Amino acid sequence: MNDVQTHIDKLEDKAVNLKNAKKYLEALKKYEEVIQLKKDNFGDRDEGTLKTSGEAAIVCNILSMSFLQKENYAIALELLKKAEAYTDEGDRYRAVTYNNFACIFRRTKKLRSALSFLEKALEIEYNYLHFSAQSVDDCL
Repeated sequence: MNDVQTHIDKLEDKAVNLKNAKKYLEALKKYEEVIQLKKDNFGDRDEGTLKTSGEAAIVCNILSMSFLQKENYAIALELLKKAEAYTDEGDRYRAVTYNNFACIFRRTKKLRSALSFLEKALEIEYNYLHFSAQSVDDCL
């Protein structure tokens, strides 16, 4: 198991370095590899797996907004769906993802969908504001 953990640690370090270097596509691929290894070895609900999933969700959101600026809505939406899958219901990263969904839907003139996602994001943020020591802003 120690060899597996060492391998996971090296891959995760690479992912972090790629993210810090703003090489987000490469970082996402590494994070996905790490998540799969962690799930296989430690399970879906392991704290380390969840933490890495949160990091992957952040990268997906960053990439999505980049594709939104380039008006590549299909890829932006796919990345947000991936970010949503990496987060739990009520997770603060999910709030960021919902907000970004709203940005895409607003840009594509799907205002009811945009409003729906903003309401979901607001509900999560409200719960963090009133029931958690952390705020959604802290995850950005």
